[in-house]
Amino acid sequence: MAETWQNWYGELQRFIAAHPAIEIDRSSVVIPGDIRHEFYKLFDTVRASFVRERFASELEKACVMSAAYGETGKAVTQEMQLEDIEIHASLKWFLLDPTNGLMRVLFDPLFDLLKGKADLAGFTGVADTAVADSFKALFREGYELWGTLALLRLLTPDLMWLGKTHDFYTDPTMEGDIVEGNRDDVVPDPVESRKLVFDNLVRASFVVPGVLVHSGRLASYISLRPNWYLPRWKARMLSERLEWIELKTLYKDFGTDNLWPDMMIHVADERPEELKLLADYYHLARPEIIVEFMEEDDWWNAGRIEDIMRHNMALNPRLGSYVISRVEVPPEAFKPPEAAQGSVSAISAPVVTTTSGTSVTATEVTPPPMSLPPSLAELPANVHVISVGYDMSKLEPVVNALAQAAAMIKEVRRKELQAGQNPDG
Repeated sequence: MAETWQNWYGELQRFIAAHPAIEIDRSSVVIPGDIRHEFYKLFDTVRASFVRERFASELEKACVMSAAYGETGKAVTQEMQLEDIEIHASLKWFLLDPTNGLMRVLFDPLFDLLKGKADLAGFTGVADTAVADSFKALFREGYELWGTLALLRLLTPDLMWLGKTHDFYTDPTMEGDIVEGNRDDVVPDPVESRKLVFDNLVRASFVVPGVLVHSGRLASYISLRPNWYLPRWKARMLSERLEWIELKTLYKDFGTDNLWPDMMIHVADERPEELKLLADYYHLARPEIIVEFMEEDDWWNAGRIEDIMRHNMALNPRLGSYVISRVEVPPEAFKPPEAAQGSVSAISAPVVTTTSGTSVTATEVTPPPMSLPPSLAELPANVHVISVGYDMSKLEPVVNALAQAAAMIKEVRRKELQAGQNPDG
């Protein structure tokens, strides 16, 4: 008999029946210590079997990502001499062992099944949804993380800093901060670090770099900010080296929803402190480029193009947007969509009664053109789609754009120095 998750669930039920000391009812769970290890070994086997059986294709993709992350993460750790790469636990479990990472969401549903709160059909429905949602979120985060680490490798960093901010939900200094934008404060300087920390902030005092490095390759300071969040405080000083967008104007022109891309990248020339602040409650530093990570198999047909266009238009990055695709984008995806003008044959056309009482066939009524979602062919010239997969070398266009940005900044600085030395000339 082929092993299935239900076979293993039967084994778990038989184990419970053979050990009367185990008590599992709707309100409590009692598992004696001497058999707890054996119980949870079977319990975990049921969960793992469920994931392997019902999410085989997702696991296949996750295992490829896991291998790519492992290789790139190890290389970044060695090359940057890092002590650690810190990510949240759920993503870490998923990237180290996709089955283990996905089966964790089945802990409560499986106990509900054992308690009699759900039957097999109910458990299966709840479990399918939980695993699918978990996979979608973790797979997206995982590809973004791989892309961030790959970009770091190409930048060949020789120094790294972490930005400092106050987390609204965990930092005691944020207590009593009720009115957003009312408190002004000094933005802390970034601190050198040997740990790469990917935070999951939702609200904080300021938006600061997620990763701030000095790129040996570009001889410039580069800030990578994935996981954009909302700032609550006003900065007392803004860097004169950055161009600032007034958020009030941004919100007025574009609304407050769906404004933030997957990553914004900023460049500075002389000091890392120039990039210690990326946004306060009132201002946002215009990025050099923005990056969108597309992990889905068919993302160009999944409503993501509208997001790309909106982010690019709203934030107006100096050197455009780069769309990093996990899958090869086929040439036909870049072709303009055909006009979709509705038509109804005279044979099957129903009779329509107008407001004046006159009966006409539908063929006499001209239907409006169907509205089609935007296609890749409609992307503006400054949005670049790159089919990358897990090939780090294919991210070179992003680094070349950053090199161009660094050169532009250096040229501006050179002209300023020249003007200062020759005030009359």
